Amino acid sequence: MSFLENLIQEIEARKKAEEAAQAMEDHAKAALETESLPEEQAPSGPVTVALGNVIEMEADALPFKVREEIMKRLTFDNPRYFHEARFERIKPGTTRYLTYAWNQDGKLILARGFMHELIRIFHANRVQFEIQDRTVRPQSFCLKFKGSLNPDQTEALETIRKRRFGIVTGPRGSGKKVLALKLAAARNVDALVIVKSKARMYQWKEAVCRFLNIHGSQVGMLGDGRQDFGEGIAIAIDRTLYRHVDNLKSRVGMVIGDQCERANLKIFTDAVIPMESAYLLGLGRSDKRLDGLDGPMKACLGPLLCELKEPRKAGGEGTGNLILVVRPTDFQFDFRDNYGELTTALIQDQTRNDLIVTDILECVANPRARTLLVCDRIEHAQTLKDLLEARFAKAAIVKGRTPRSQIESVQRKYGQGNLQVIITTQKSIHKLETNRTNHLFVASPIKYGDHLFQAMGALMKAAPKNDQLVIHDYRDSLRVLMNSLKQRVTYYRSMGLAHEKTLEKDEK
Repeated sequence: MSFLENLIQEIEARKKAEEAAQAMEDHAKAALETESLPEEQAPSGPVTVALGNVIEMEADALPFKVREEIMKRLTFDNPRYFHEARFERIKPGTTRYLTYAWNQDGKLILARGFMHELIRIFHANRVQFEIQDRTVRPQSFCLKFKGSLNPDQTEALETIRKRRFGIVTGPRGSGKKVLALKLAAARNVDALVIVKSKARMYQWKEAVCRFLNIHGSQVGMLGDGRQDFGEGIAIAIDRTLYRHVDNLKSRVGMVIGDQCERANLKIFTDAVIPMESAYLLGLGRSDKRLDGLDGPMKACLGPLLCELKEPRKAGGEGTGNLILVVRPTDFQFDFRDNYGELTTALIQDQTRNDLIVTDILECVANPRARTLLVCDRIEHAQTLKDLLEARFAKAAIVKGRTPRSQIESVQRKYGQGNLQVIITTQKSIHKLETNRTNHLFVASPIKYGDHLFQAMGALMKAAPKNDQLVIHDYRDSLRVLMNSLKQRVTYYRSMGLAHEKTLEKDEK
């Protein structure tokens, strides 16, 4: 086939793709057009707005230009369509627009996160209206907040309490969880927290037990094999929540969407929209999404209400006594992209393990010291425990299969001072509810931020205000391990380090 024939075929293929895209766009635009009475024939009197899990009103009760503006504001470009069109591979079912306003049986139905914007549109167009509130506010347990807010959080609380739907943003450690729990207690309704992962579920459980008058056994858990609705508050992993929406939709007064800037769009349409709760609150680092779906997120949850400041810079819940100590090791390994073998060699390195144990023994020589040692593997935890006990220091291991009764016994001894060292793996940190911890040892190169922040939470919570809280980490000379350390140091700094110290070899 000649070059000219190839060129002609390519032009024809592109023309067909453009025609198909234009046809879909015309079809979508036609779908946006609604039949309406002329503006001058619009019925007089207030428009009745029913607020339930969605906003519902008679379509013909609205002036045409108001309906047109509502449809325009709740119709968003679909980023997936553009991505597929770019490669001329538009899949069946991929639409040019995503619409959160629907015409059904003569009624105009909107996602309720748009409620505040709808009121503004009504005011701007001199439309009189009355709201019929059909949302629910169940209360099965009286939640009471037992923490305190910093000035930044207090100011944010006053802003949020005036609005029923919306999003709060802020960086890690800025106190979004604490603010949400304070709000749930102030509104005195049963709450549901939607999270993305098992680790986040247990982080929220830890925060609930710390800041609300509720025991861990009373917190509802949906996910990780749990199907308990709890009393007053429940935490659900999004993948598990879908199966329980029908049971929960009228039993929840406030929905809290954790990490809403990362949540799958299906969460909003299948889990958040059906809820009949009176309040919706989204929490995230930003109100901007990487996938471009900012509009649908705000249509479902509400607009951005406030942004919390950097942790500790506004007197946050962190401490000014957090210290990082990094000690170099002599560990060597011929690394050739075999990370599993590298980790095995690391945990079996006798010299490195002796160094860690010696550092721990130096700490626990102080009877007030409480040490949490985090490893990557159970065999490493056992090795370090054996080395500690060989030198007359008691230690206990908490792992995924450790019975709850045994964990409670370990935590009780730890709190009383009869045990100074708890060893756990990064995946089992969420099982611990330690207090008085003032030394955190990171014995393995933890790669996941959520695990690291759980460990940091265990270090920082419930510690006496004047205590120095020390993170002990180790610098190995391999580049891949150095990069891992740099990433961890970034996390440590985000928690508000007061001081960093990198020791030289053999320095105490």
